[in-house]
Amino acid sequence: MSTLCRRVLALLIVCVCAATGAGCAWMDQTRDQHGGTVVMLVGLSPQELAAPGATTLDCAQATIAWAAKEGSTLIMAPIGLPRREQWQTVRFELQTDAQRTNPYAAKRWRERQSKIASGDLAALRQHDAGRDSLDLLAAATDGSRVLNYQHGPRTLVLCTAGQQRSPELTLGPAPLPPPAIMATLRRLQPELEPMRLTRVVFGAAGDAEQTQQSLTEQASVEAFWRAWTRHESAIHFSYGPIPHYPY
Repeated sequence: MSTLCRRVLALLIVCVCAATGAGCAWMDQTRDQHGGTVVMLVGLSPQELAAPGATTLDCAQATIAWAAKEGSTLIMAPIGLPRREQWQTVRFELQTDAQRTNPYAAKRWRERQSKIASGDLAALRQHDAGRDSLDLLAAATDGSRVLNYQHGPRTLVLCTAGQQRSPELTLGPAPLPPPAIMATLRRLQPELEPMRLTRVVFGAAGDAEQTQQSLTEQASVEAFWRAWTRHESAIHFSYGPIPHYPY
């Protein structure tokens, strides 16, 4: 079959799918992409990576796969007030008509971009965890500022168990009652950033094999971050290993 015949046949297949509404699976997948921006902050401190049952890197890889499926722009950085050069951006949105109409071209593009994202993640791991590597609130605030300049769906993924340690705030085993949480958020308000229209996902939290004591601590940590997302007007909060994303 000549090259021209193959091109005509491919065009006919596309037209039939579009005209009949049969909805070829790959066309549906392209049409159903939500795009938008995902900011992923990864906990790379020794404490985070060495924790029993740590799922930090699993969360990061799952986020890369999800951003590829959704055609999102993925912006990633380590937790800990990263230097500007440590922010990495990978765009998964299909770029050409060939990618939008040819499932194989789309698949190759996503695989290529996923490899780049995985390489960027590996490069981030080479950086020494800074003194602020457990200051999750500062990192999340930076991520929120980035998202507030983006169009379309916004998702902040925090690949961490939710540890927070800084001069301004340390979350420990002693639970904070709701009035204390709200007082803390009001005190920190000048340093925080609104998260309107943003989904917040803690994708490496709440491991099921923890001891009862650590589960109690996790419940306290979750309560704080849940209150934080409400306080900053986020539209969704998810805390725990990621079976799928909230779309």
